[in-house]
Amino acid sequence: MSRIRIAYIAEQVAVTARLLVYEAPRTCAAVLDMLPVEAEACHGMYSGPEIFFILPRLIDIGMENGTSAVLPGEIGFLTIPPGQYHSYTQGLSEIMWFYGRGACPSMADGPCRVNLFAVMEE
Repeated sequence: MSRIRIAYIAEQVAVTARLLVYEAPRTCAAVLDMLPVEAEACHGMYSGPEIFFILPRLIDIGMENGTSAVLPGEIGFLTIPPGQYHSYTQGLSEIMWFYGRGACPSMADGPCRVNLFAVMEE
């Protein structure tokens, strides 16, 4: 089984997540190819109990295992194509994780589907 580790280095806190390699093989492969990544984590403004970070480059892999109904401990991936939203003219890719009930991946104009590709284990 493949796993990744998400860490807050300054706080000395980390979690291991199990990759959903059968449900989201392209997303898992793209994320593994991008690692290691160091980025600033931010709270999702529209999504409720969500933390995300933006990846250093755009990764367009399409939708797989897509959902907007997420549970605490699930980890998603999202790409916003260039020009889709006025404030993201270059597009972006991000990884997000959900830490409480009631999370719903969303942008300013409402819910969006994300590629669910991992689940926290500890």
